[in-house]
Formats: sequence, C-alpha cells, structure tokens
Amino acid sequence: MHILVFGGTGACGKAFILEALHAGHELTLYARNPSKFSSETTENSGVHVVKGEFTDIDALRKALDFGPEVLVSFAGPMVPSKGMLDPPLLRALNSIL
Repeated sequence: MHILVFGGTGACGKAFILEALHAGHELTLYARNPSKFSSETTENSGVHVVKGEFTDIDALRKALDFGPEVLVSFAGPMVPSKGMLDPPLLRALNSIL
C-alpha cells in the first residue's frame, strides 16, 4: 500500500514511518522541513519526500502524483486555532478531496 504521511517529523510520525516501512509499504512524506527525517528513511527506495506547506497547492499535487492510496496525518495545529481544523489544514484537505 502507498501511504501519504503528513506530520511525519514528530515522534509519533517517525514511529509510524518506521513501522510502515518495516511492513513493506511505500511512503510519500510531506513536510515543511524534510531535513528532520533521518537519511535512513529518505534514502529508502520506497520513500518519496515532498517539501511543502499545507497552503502550497503545487506541492500537494506533487505529493498526490506519486499515487498514494491512503492519507495519514500526524500534523498538529500550525497556529492557535479556535476550530477543530486550522484553516490551512482544512484548505489542504479540501484540495485533496
């Protein structure tokens, strides 16, 4: 299975990535700061890395061009928010859908 991962640079995301790779899944990792991923992760042949913000529609399209079947998000709020979803995250999800 090919999984698109948002928020993979935190502790939970990194743990998920290691388990998913161990299980043989292909991953597209979408991050603001891809340098936070280990070289062991980014040099894996089953991993694609896309640098971008949730507001970057071109980067989101690039991530989707790799053909993920599932989206998993570990992304937390980017700014203090009064709602359940931050506006940039909501716009990104609407763009994907």
